[in-house]
This record gives sequence, C-alpha cells and structure tokens, in this order.
Amino acid sequence: MRVNRQQREAFGNALFDALHGHGVTLLSATLGRDERNNAFWKVVMQSDTGCIVSQAVTLPAAELPYSHDALATIRSQLLKRLSRGDTESD
Repeated sequence: MRVNRQQREAFGNALFDALHGHGVTLLSATLGRDERNNAFWKVVMQSDTGCIVSQAVTLPAAELPYSHDALATIRSQLLKRLSRGDTESD
C-alpha cells in the first residue's frame, strides 16, 4: 500500500487529536519496521504533567499502518501506559 503525503498528514493530525483530547501532546510519530517486517510506530509525546515519553507501538500483522484500526491501537496503548503513571521512555 502506497501512502501519499496527504494521507500521512491526515493520520498524524488524527493521532494528535486523539491524544490531545486526553491531555497528551503528540511531539512526533515515525513509522518503522522491525527485523520481521512488522510495522511499528515510534511515538514521542508530552503528558499533561509535562513528562516527555517515547514509546514504540507494534501493530498486529494484518493491521495497515495508516488505518483507523492502527490509530485505535496506538491511542489505546499510549493512554494505557500513561494511566499507569509509566513515564519512562522505551
């Protein structure tokens, strides 16, 4: 699947909005692949307490990196981590 610039920007904006609604500011999100070619997002965010946190979120194998499901997976994992008070970066 080839993704154009507008799709990447739209995904980044949707992720920013999804986190911002919970008091978290998205600083960056970078798509990567691990040694088994699984997609992951490396996300850097700032919590509502001012802590800067970096986390890699690996997507399920069948999940497309820029899909609505990927957005839900990333949001869920990041917010779960912050709700535990875990502010140590990966």
